[in-house]
Amino acid sequence: MNKNTNRKRYISGSAALLIAGTILLTGCCAKAPDGYYILDSVMEGDTSVDSEALATYGLNDSYAVFEDGIGYVVFMGTPEDVTFDSDKSVIHTTFGDISAKVGGSTLTLADSNISMKFTKSKDDAPAKPGYPTVSLGNGAMADPNQEMDWSAYDTSGMGEFDNMTRILKEYRPEVDWDNFDWYGYDWITDEYDLITFFNEYGTYGAEGMDSSSDSSSGGSAEAEYGYEQTPADINDFWNGYWFGYWTVDAYKDEYEQMEDYKFAVIGASEMDKAGNTEIYLWDNDYQIAEVQGTNNGYGLTEFGTFISESGYFWNGDDLEHADWNVDPGIEEHNGSILIDGVCTNNGEKQFRYSIRLVKWGYKWEDFKSTDLPDEYSWYLEQLDKGVTDPNTVDLPVYN
Repeated sequence: MNKNTNRKRYISGSAALLIAGTILLTGCCAKAPDGYYILDSVMEGDTSVDSEALATYGLNDSYAVFEDGIGYVVFMGTPEDVTFDSDKSVIHTTFGDISAKVGGSTLTLADSNISMKFTKSKDDAPAKPGYPTVSLGNGAMADPNQEMDWSAYDTSGMGEFDNMTRILKEYRPEVDWDNFDWYGYDWITDEYDLITFFNEYGTYGAEGMDSSSDSSSGGSAEAEYGYEQTPADINDFWNGYWFGYWTVDAYKDEYEQMEDYKFAVIGASEMDKAGNTEIYLWDNDYQIAEVQGTNNGYGLTEFGTFISESGYFWNGDDLEHADWNVDPGIEEHNGSILIDGVCTNNGEKQFRYSIRLVKWGYKWEDFKSTDLPDEYSWYLEQLDKGVTDPNTVDLPVYN
């Protein structure tokens, strides 16, 4: 596959939203905590979330309870048992070790990036919440920390993604699956055992469903979406050209003028038999991105999930492990992917970006008009001309 590797790399920045969630951290020494501590604030770099804003991140009613260094931490109503290790000055959890520091009436969990401050309360601690359990529909209960028998769930009678979401809501009701950050999920540690779920779902999840039609059209994917073809397998999906655009959500004033634009982009991706994958994005003037990663086949569909390992976006932003998590199954449109990322420059947050791509040759016919690229008419003209290699054409230039 020919790629525009000679295009200039655009010099820019990169940004990250503070995601204050149930992530526990590693760090430095501390004396043993003792008592009832309420989460007071979270800080990442110069960005802080005070007690009044914790609810925005789902961290209200978060607290820790200790007695002689043994206790539990509660996030989103779910307890995590912890034990203080005086030799290592850390708290042991199932997620790893957390550094702890007690000073006066405060307890701080922190690493070099994020600090979570708890304040000791004089009130009695609430009763310890129960550990989440899941009804299997036959009176039995399951521990979500154990490997699940997913076949106990009924998987027929609704669209596949909606059905999977319904099952996940039953399995882990404490998780907001409607707003779940699939792109940011760590598939390596796989906290929610989702790899097991998707593996088992694939063996029975389509039972009772007609994959060739839906309730509205009853036709093939080509008739329903207007696509020239439907990817046959994971290699067919990830090897080829793309067309789309990227948008900006600014965190620095100098990028606000970019927020109202859809910046057209052409792309190419390559995946070998081992799952090693590269994604390239460019426009008429610049190489927008060159990202290397892996795909082990796990995800919402048979096309797996691309997880970045290295590369860059807009030059000033070097990508690392899992900065991009690209699961085609998250998109409701066939042959499409959505890449969410944050751009930083010299460690400073600049903007969040979204990159929407559709395989070259697909006609975007199931997209809302507001989600179409500004160059959509130009794109259709290229398809009508029989263009299959976008390296041979330039994007339109507007004055």
